[in-house]
Amino acid sequence: MKGTTSHHIRPAAKIIDTLGKGLIKDDLAAIIELVKNSYDADSESVLVRFEFKESDNTLIIVIDDSGHGMDYDTVINKWLVPGTSDKLERKVSPKKHRRMQGRKGIGRYAAGILGSELFLSSVDEKNNKTELLMDWNAIVDHDYLDEVEVLVENSSSHDASGTYIEIRDKLDDREEKVDIRSLWPDTKINKLKTELSKLLSPVQKRSRDKFFITLEFGEFPSDMWSGRSIEIEPLPLLRLYDYRVHGLITKTGKVNLTYENKCLRLVNSEKISFSIPKSSFDDELQNASTGKVQFDLRVFDRDPEAIEEIVKRAKQSGYTEMNKTEVKHWLNEFNGVGIYRGGFRIRPYGDREFDWLNLGARRVNIPAQRIGSNQIIGLLDIESEEFSGLEEKSARDGLVDNPNYLKLQKQIIKVIEVLERRRYDFRVSIGRGRKLVDVDRVLESLFNFDDVSNDVSKKLKKLKVAEKDITSVTQLILDAKEEKAKELADIKETIAYYQGQANLGKMVGRILHEGRKPVSYLRNSLPDVDANIKKLFKNPTNKKALTELDEETPFLMEETDKIHGLLTSLDPLAYKKGERSKSHKIKTVIQKCRKVFEQELELSNISVEVDLAASSEIYGRSTDFYWIFTNLLENSIYWLRYEDGKNKFIGISSEVSGQFQTIRVYDNGPGVSDELLEGGKIFEPGISAKDGGTGMGLSTAGELARRNGGDIWAISENKGISFYVRLPKNKETLE
Repeated sequence: MKGTTSHHIRPAAKIIDTLGKGLIKDDLAAIIELVKNSYDADSESVLVRFEFKESDNTLIIVIDDSGHGMDYDTVINKWLVPGTSDKLERKVSPKKHRRMQGRKGIGRYAAGILGSELFLSSVDEKNNKTELLMDWNAIVDHDYLDEVEVLVENSSSHDASGTYIEIRDKLDDREEKVDIRSLWPDTKINKLKTELSKLLSPVQKRSRDKFFITLEFGEFPSDMWSGRSIEIEPLPLLRLYDYRVHGLITKTGKVNLTYENKCLRLVNSEKISFSIPKSSFDDELQNASTGKVQFDLRVFDRDPEAIEEIVKRAKQSGYTEMNKTEVKHWLNEFNGVGIYRGGFRIRPYGDREFDWLNLGARRVNIPAQRIGSNQIIGLLDIESEEFSGLEEKSARDGLVDNPNYLKLQKQIIKVIEVLERRRYDFRVSIGRGRKLVDVDRVLESLFNFDDVSNDVSKKLKKLKVAEKDITSVTQLILDAKEEKAKELADIKETIAYYQGQANLGKMVGRILHEGRKPVSYLRNSLPDVDANIKKLFKNPTNKKALTELDEETPFLMEETDKIHGLLTSLDPLAYKKGERSKSHKIKTVIQKCRKVFEQELELSNISVEVDLAASSEIYGRSTDFYWIFTNLLENSIYWLRYEDGKNKFIGISSEVSGQFQTIRVYDNGPGVSDELLEGGKIFEPGISAKDGGTGMGLSTAGELARRNGGDIWAISENKGISFYVRLPKNKETLE
C-alpha cells in the first residue's frame, strides 16, 4: 500500500511488567513506593501487613491507609494511567500540603514485583467506594495494553476514607519455585524496617503533620516476626548527635543549660548557668521579652571521621544497614532549628533551606569554630504571644520581625556559642578539624634549621666522617639558614602589611562615621559664608555680613580642625614599608590611639583615665603599637557601650618590670567568662564573644606584641577585665 497514513502508538502489554520490575529496584523499594502513595494521600498512618497462607503457599502483603482516598474518576484517569503527571503538577498534597514523594506516576505498578494479583479498594471523602482487581500475569498475556480490560466497581459506602491494597504472591505459580523463608528472610525484613524508618522525619513527634507506619505480621514462618506488630520509629538521628545543649532561657534572660558531648563516652555532661549581658543587644532590644524559651539543639560534625562514628552509633542502635552515604543524606535532608508553640511547628522554621539564624553566614569567617546550618537539628518551644511577644504573621508564614523576634535570634546564638566553644576545644584536643595557628611561631619553626643541623652532625659522626667534613656540611646548613632568614623577613613584612591594611580599613570606617558631623556642618555653613562674601563684594561696609562672617569663622575652624585631627589619626595606623623599630613615648602612643575614638567615647559617656609617666618609653614598631592599643580600646568600648550606670571608664597605666614596660588597659564592663581566659584562649584566632566577631583582633594583638619581643595576657577583675601588654623598654631588651 502506497501513500501516507496516520497511526497511534500502542504500548505493548508487557510494558506494565517493565515499569514495575524494570524501574523499581526490588521488592523493598516496591513497598516503599506504595507507602509513599499513602503519605501523598494525606494519611496520618499506614499499615504494612505480611501474612503467609501455608495451605496454598501464598504470601499476602497489605498496604492500608486512612488518607483522602480516590474517587472513580481518579482511579480510572490517573491511577490506571502509567506515567501520569498529576503529582508532578500538584507538587503538594491537598490537605496537609506535604511535598509529594511519588511524582513519576509508576509507583503503583511496583505491586507487580510483589505478587501476581492486586486488589484495590478506595473510599473517598464523599463516601464513594471504588474497587478493582488486577492480574498482572493476565495483563502481560495480551499483545497490547489497550486490549486489557480491568473491571472497576463503583458504589457508596459508610466506611472511613482511605485506600486498601492487597497483593497476593502465589509462589507455586512462579516460573522458578521459591521458598518463603528464602524470599523473605529475617535479615531482609529487618532491612525493610530500616527503609521504612527512613521515610519518617526525626523531628515529627513535635510537628502537627504526623505520619505513622506500622509493620504487622500475621501467621508467618519466622520466630522473630510472626504475630508481631511494630510501630516504626524514625531513624535515631536525634539520638546520634555529637554535641547537644538543652535547657531553658527564663523571661529575665538567664540561661540554664546542659552541655553534652557524645563523641567520646568518657566526656560527661556539664551544667551551665549564665545571664546574657545587656551589651549583647541594641537599644531597641534591651527591654524586649521573649518569655520562657525551652531549647534542645543537637549538632553533628560532618568530617569523615565523625560520619564513621555516627554510623557506628547507628549500628549499635540496631540500624545495621546504615552507611556513611545514608548518614550524610539524612543530615542534608533533616537540619535546621524549628520553632514550636503548643507542640505545633511554626513554618518555615526547621525547614532545611530556611537558615533563620544565619548560621551559614556567620560560619564563613571562622569555619573551624562555628557550626553551619547543615550541622544542627534544633527544637525551640516558645510561649503564647501574650507572654512572649513573638507574634505570628497573619499569613501564618513565620513570626513578625519585631524586637522580640530579633532578641530571640540573638539569645539562641548565645546558647549556640556555648556549644561552639566547647566543641572547638574538644576537636583541637583530639586533632580534628582545621586549626588556626600562631603565624609568627609557625614561621619561626619552618625556618629553624638548628634541629636539622644537630641531627645531620650526629649522623655524620656515627658514620665516622672526618670532623672537617662535618664542619663543612654544618656550615652549608648555616649558610642556607642565613639565606632563608632573608626570606623569613620578607614574609613577615608581607604579613605585617596585610595586618596593617586590615586594621586601617577597620578604623577608616569608624573615622568616616565620626567625620560625618563636621563635614555636614561645613556643608551646611559654607553656602551662608559664600553669600556673605558676595554681599561684601557688592558693599564692603555691609556690617551684618561682616558680623556673621566673624561669628561663623571660629566654628568653621573648629570643625576643620576635627577633620584634620581625624585624618592625622589615621597616619600612625598606616603600614610603612621598611619601618624600623625605635623608642616611643607610651603616653604619645595612647593619646593618638584615643583620638580615633574621641567622638564615640563622648557619645557612650565613657571616661578614659590615663596614668602614664611622661618619660616612659617602649621600643619597637610604631604601627604595631597603634594596632595593639586601638584594638584594646575598641574592645573595651564595645563592651561598655550598653552597660548601665554613669561611671563607665577605661583606665590605662604602666609600670616597669625589669627591662620591660607593662601597660595595663582595664575597664569596668561585663568582663568575659573564665573559660575564655583560661590558658589565654581569648587570644587564639577565631575565638570571639562579640556578635559577628571574627576573633582576629586580640589574636593579632598577641602576635604583634610577640613580634616586638613582648607578650600580652588578660585577667578577670571583680568588675570588668584587665589586659596587660609587656613590651621592651629599649633596643637592647628587644635584641
